[in-house]
Amino acid sequence: EGEWVSYHDEVKTGFTGYKAVKQDKMKLLKYGRSGDEVFLVFDKTPFYAESGGQVGDEGYLESDGVRIRIRGVKKTGDLYVHLGSIEKGEIADLQYTGTIDTEKRNRIMANHTATHLLHHSLRKILGSHVAQAGSLVAPDKLRFDFNHYGPLTQKELSDTEREVNKEIFHNVPVSVKGGVPIEEAKAMGAMALFGEKYGKNVRVVDIGGFSIELCGGTHIERTGDIGLFKIIKESSISSGVRRIEAVTNEAALDLINRYESILKEASGLLDTGVEGVTARINDLQQRVRDLEKERKRERKKDFDEVFDPEKHKVKAGMYNLVLIKLAGHSRDEMREISDRVKNKLEMGVIFISSVEDDKVAYVLSATGEAVKQGINCGTLLREALKGRDASGGGRPNLAEGGGTGPDNISGAFDRLQEILESG
Repeated sequence: EGEWVSYHDEVKTGFTGYKAVKQDKMKLLKYGRSGDEVFLVFDKTPFYAESGGQVGDEGYLESDGVRIRIRGVKKTGDLYVHLGSIEKGEIADLQYTGTIDTEKRNRIMANHTATHLLHHSLRKILGSHVAQAGSLVAPDKLRFDFNHYGPLTQKELSDTEREVNKEIFHNVPVSVKGGVPIEEAKAMGAMALFGEKYGKNVRVVDIGGFSIELCGGTHIERTGDIGLFKIIKESSISSGVRRIEAVTNEAALDLINRYESILKEASGLLDTGVEGVTARINDLQQRVRDLEKERKRERKKDFDEVFDPEKHKVKAGMYNLVLIKLAGHSRDEMREISDRVKNKLEMGVIFISSVEDDKVAYVLSATGEAVKQGINCGTLLREALKGRDASGGGRPNLAEGGGTGPDNISGAFDRLQEILESG
């Protein structure tokens, strides 16, 4: 957006950031503006541009009386476009010094190397069919997408995590070689990464001889610099493609400490040691299930004792129409009650509602004789609920619906009675 101001005609930005975190005498080739945001292109830069899943570096550009905060870098062909905002002075045709945020860069490098270890570990645990299908390498986390036919079991996740951490604890050296002919790299067993484009000569990242990949990203010198690796989540993003999200170093330790704090709090609430939390939860869940069964039995007993279809039915044309108002009943319970009432009615249509908070669930059913006479519960329920903040539908003998506003129940019943009397 907006026009570019050009100073020099070079068509390529040289990247010096594999070895340097600071670069002097950066010549400004051109710049542009969009509101408060500026875009700057230099002849060389230590800032890594977003590529291969790795995010761009952040940091500062400075010159005489000028300071620019850089929040990201993107590639346009062979040019690196620095995105940022002016904190001091005005942009001019000067030589600049670029300094990257080394704390964020170090976290990015640790996460990138961890991604390679994760790829290797998944192939070892799941099989050689695993191939990268996408990634994100950021300062605060890493994300790795890969081909696999189903969800990972808890054991597979634990084994993968343990394998990655084993190589971290072994403090394996990370070797990076640039300018390797691509055929030579392939002969070494190097794997190409998803989304990368390669020329005749490539950059090879070798971790201890067991993980060899073509990669243009930045990496740590030894795996021990990763510190610790912890998986946060495993999920599906499309058919046959899984995603693992993870953290490393201090972020991994913070996550473990948070989990430990939650576990200790839970053990206190459950009045048991940490080791007994799972057993206590299982015991409580079983008690809840038993109480729920008992509650349902009692409600069924109470309903059968007080409900007499002959006293509650109203005549609607040739049909016996019954309205049953409940509170806090599940749909399964509503259907069960419907079946019991139908057994006691001839030419019956049963309309059941159950209220919980402001929400209302509906079940409408009909006896076999009523269905033979043309009753269609799906059509009837849709019509009865029309304009009453609810909707529903279903089969001729059974329909279900839901909505809001308990005050709408009587109106729906009246409308149902109207339809049956006119029909």
